Formats: sequence, C-alpha cells, structure tokens
Amino acid sequence: MTSFDAPGDVDGTYPLSISPTGAITGNFTDGAGVNQGFVRTSDGAITVFDVQGAGIGAGQGTFTANINLGGRLRATIWMGLT
Repeated sequence: MTSFDAPGDVDGTYPLSISPTGAITGNFTDGAGVNQGFVRTSDGAITVFDVQGAGIGAGQGTFTANINLGGRLRATIWMGLT
C-alpha cells in the first residue's frame, strides 16, 4: 500500500476508484475550500483537474466518482445554490 496526497491538498486526499491498470481517481479540498479532482497513474504521477463550469466557492467544485477500463472518468460538479 502506498499513501499519497494530491498537490494542493489541505483537508485530505480521497481516492475513490482504482482501474485495473492501477490508475486512481478521487478528489481533495484546496486551501480555498474548493473541491478538485485528481488522477494518479500507476507510476505515481498525479494530474489535478476541475470540470469546466464547476463552482469555485468553498464547498463547491469537482467531485470525481470513478474511472472505467478505458480511463474515462465520471465526475459531478457542485455550483452552489443561487
């Protein structure tokens, strides 16, 4: 088992899904309280991303759910209440 933190994480890195090739996806909260998604490849490289249109306020952002066999991600966004 290998532990890791996503770059910019201040409140915990939450891995939620792992593919058969060893890619891990999940989310974390940055210093502004915004949730961001990440993918960690089997060699340890981490890519942080935000889905276009995701909210940028505290408690908002990108929430990654899973990764499939082809490497495609499923994510949801939270834009907050208006």
